[in-house]
Amino acid sequence: MFRSRKGRNDKTIAEIEDAAWKLGLEVGERGHLEGVGWVKSELRDIERKAQELGVLEIVREKYETAKREGKKRRKLLSQSTSQAKKEAERKRPFGSDLYSKRSSSPSAESGEDIVIERVSVRQGIQGMITLMKIAQKNPELRKKLNHLFAGMSDIHDKLGSLEPEDDPRKTLEKAMQLLLELGWLESYDIKSFEAEREEIKLEATSEFARMFGVAGAPICQPICNVLETIGGKCFGKPMVAVEDNCMANGNRVCIFRLLPRGRQ
Repeated sequence: MFRSRKGRNDKTIAEIEDAAWKLGLEVGERGHLEGVGWVKSELRDIERKAQELGVLEIVREKYETAKREGKKRRKLLSQSTSQAKKEAERKRPFGSDLYSKRSSSPSAESGEDIVIERVSVRQGIQGMITLMKIAQKNPELRKKLNHLFAGMSDIHDKLGSLEPEDDPRKTLEKAMQLLLELGWLESYDIKSFEAEREEIKLEATSEFARMFGVAGAPICQPICNVLETIGGKCFGKPMVAVEDNCMANGNRVCIFRLLPRGRQ
């Protein structure tokens, strides 16, 4: 189906086809947006090179096929994760408390919550510039930093277009489903939703914590930032998210709390 045309540089065409396949697979598995950020840039570059080689339609077909395959993998992963969670709950000894274990981080030992305060636009820009300057001499770090900016753009683009429901809990469920689709979480469970107090407690399997490994403190701050945006969609006011337990600290799941900013 994807044979190269005769008279062309077969090696170059094969490389373009391979790049299209890998990108399509990642977009399908992770649910990245195609029209923004690094995905848009890489896809345009691949299509431009394919056009020059006269294999644009072939490469586009390969990309779309890989994207469908990625979506299938994401669906299978979601189903297997859900089944594994049910099996783990079934086998858990009656009366065991898997959620009372505190993090070994200094903040947990002192009983203090880690809360990232909001800063001015200028402070935020200065922070990004500092990171960009550090990355200038390291191409790999620079690439990772660009991926970071693109990934944050993806999630905030999707959350920005999310229309709040009349029921705040339904808004929360829609937003959490987006985090699953984008691959930020493997699963989640709404443990409590107190609409009158505007407080939420969530348990989740975090892709950040899983990939990070062992840490001495909670590391899912990017998820907390996104949860604050979600909380604002739910209740129409500034919210703060706190990670009480983190998988990177040896816990089975990450535990997050959402409440109005200033109440913590």
